[in-house]
Amino acid sequence: EKAGSWSFSFTNDQSGNGVSNPGSYAFAINPATASKLVFTSSTGNLATGATRSITAEVRDAFDNVLTSDSSTVVTFSKSAGSGTVTGLTTATASGGIASLTVTAGTTGNITLLARSGSLTDDTSPFTIVANATTTTLGATAAIVAGQSVTFTATVTSGATGTVTFKDGLTTIGTATISGTTASITITSLTTVGTHSITATYNGDSSYGASTSSSVSQVVNQASTTVVVTSSSLTGVKGQTITFTATVTTTNPGSGSGTGTVTFKDGVTTLGTGTLNGSGVATFATANLTLASHTITVDYAGDTNYGASTSSSITQVINKAVSTASVSSSSTSVATNTAVTLTATITATAPGSGTPTGTVTFLDNGNSIGTATLSGGSATLNATLDAGTHTITVSFPTDANFLASTSGSITITVTAPATPTVVVPANGKSSTITPGAATSVAPVTLGAATGSAPGAAAIAAAVSIPAASLAIPATVVAAPTSAPSTGAFKAGGQAISVVITDNNGNAIHSFTTPLQITLTNVPTTFVPSTSDDNINWRAIPEGSTVNQATAQDWYTRSGTTITIFTRHLTSFAVAEPVVAATPLAISAKAIIKQLKHQLQVTLSTTTPTHVQFELLKADGKTVARKFHRWFTTVGSKTVTVSLWSVRKSSFPGATLKAIATSGSSTATVSKKVILEA
Repeated sequence: EKAGSWSFSFTNDQSGNGVSNPGSYAFAINPATASKLVFTSSTGNLATGATRSITAEVRDAFDNVLTSDSSTVVTFSKSAGSGTVTGLTTATASGGIASLTVTAGTTGNITLLARSGSLTDDTSPFTIVANATTTTLGATAAIVAGQSVTFTATVTSGATGTVTFKDGLTTIGTATISGTTASITITSLTTVGTHSITATYNGDSSYGASTSSSVSQVVNQASTTVVVTSSSLTGVKGQTITFTATVTTTNPGSGSGTGTVTFKDGVTTLGTGTLNGSGVATFATANLTLASHTITVDYAGDTNYGASTSSSITQVINKAVSTASVSSSSTSVATNTAVTLTATITATAPGSGTPTGTVTFLDNGNSIGTATLSGGSATLNATLDAGTHTITVSFPTDANFLASTSGSITITVTAPATPTVVVPANGKSSTITPGAATSVAPVTLGAATGSAPGAAAIAAAVSIPAASLAIPATVVAAPTSAPSTGAFKAGGQAISVVITDNNGNAIHSFTTPLQITLTNVPTTFVPSTSDDNINWRAIPEGSTVNQATAQDWYTRSGTTITIFTRHLTSFAVAEPVVAATPLAISAKAIIKQLKHQLQVTLSTTTPTHVQFELLKADGKTVARKFHRWFTTVGSKTVTVSLWSVRKSSFPGATLKAIATSGSSTATVSKKVILEA
């Protein structure tokens, strides 16, 4: 089976005597017919770019090489894998061996195929690998934070692609290989300390990756410079001044420091500010005093950037401009009427704050008074003469604000016309002045109207309080007929009082009560009242139609009744008069005193006006007096208010009732006991 030359050695003992006769026989075995192809070249790894001789033998079925074969054509090709080679083609066997040379291309596994006609194929697997590389990194000198530094890596010749530079695990840059080197220049190393720098070649299609040994890069603290500026080097009191500190890094360092800066006025700390990403901090204040201030900034530094102090700047603060204004409670008044003048002094922007001190009020340039500012304002009450007044206010100055003078306002003071009392009934008239201490002399208004007994003439005088009228007024008084129905009986006296302004418009109400005095009132005239209020009825001018009854406080002294009212003063006073009728008081006059009230039981036989008097134990001193008008007859109960009466002050009191009907009177007295 094994092709080749063969020989056999033997001995022959033909005589049988034990003597051998040696002999030999030579022959040859030739290979059988070609049957298959067998790769005999290396299957080890092949580096990219390297060459390898690929061989395939032509063999028979017994693996004998057909050495005599010089005609078999073998085709070499790639049958599988991602790796590549160049140079695959056909080769003719020589001595039974076909061969060719290939060059390794792309890395990866690859399988080659040998094929020739009907011969059995064979395959040869192997791997194409990249070339090994080495990367080295050069050392550099120590730097300061942010200083520019260049790192250079050297890679095995022939390698292409990129190199990545790292600070520990952090990538700080990537560069492309030029020749055998790659370099980066950076300023990002701003942290003080020792940094471990490496360079990694990332490989290409022919050369494998490699990483350098680390080199130590020392980074020291960088120096800084700080500068301070002002938003306005010359300011005024109360103005907001903003100081700006800018911290920069001194060459060769770069980057921005962090932390705080301190703003100082001389040795006094004004405040602090925190640096932003650009190394800038601000501080604003409106509290600087009037002076020249020496402003500096101290930067405290941080781990990577050193401390520094700025040069000084001079900040000047002057007095602020003030603005004065004046106003009046009224710009048109009557004589003898006070006005309230108000001065307001404010700071003019950009200044702020509140001026203090005194201001002077001027009338046509002449001082009419001074006042002290409080909260920036001051007031003065002034009573001006008749005429036109140009009012201004002057602010002299204070510790923080400049002087100023207001614009002017005009106040017109008008002298009042002299009011008169006109009495058409008898043609008499009297002149009165508002605010006069005495009233006009009584004026007879004429005979009483109606037919009831006891009617009598009543004179009237009107006094006008000074504060009750703000403008000139005319008071007109004249007799009119009283209504003859309702609470106002015939014999009542009607008095019409109309107050008008200069334009003839009626004034219907007053700040202070209008005082109306009725004089020569007969003692038989008793107004219909409730306690100390007098009933009266408002009557429109020229009308006798009954209007709603009103009450006002009044006083009576002898034959004089004075009414005080704030209302329209057309009115009629009730004068109920009846014939004298005895007054009957029941045996038990006092029922009970409850909650400061006295209940009195009595009976009457005719319509009667009764005046009750509560007398003390001496039977003379009147402790309480009140009136009632009874239009019906019979038994009735009267409730008397005792709010001002202390029962302990007059034991054994007497209740006295005086009944009046026309010109007749009747009096009944009864001792009473004030019960609890």
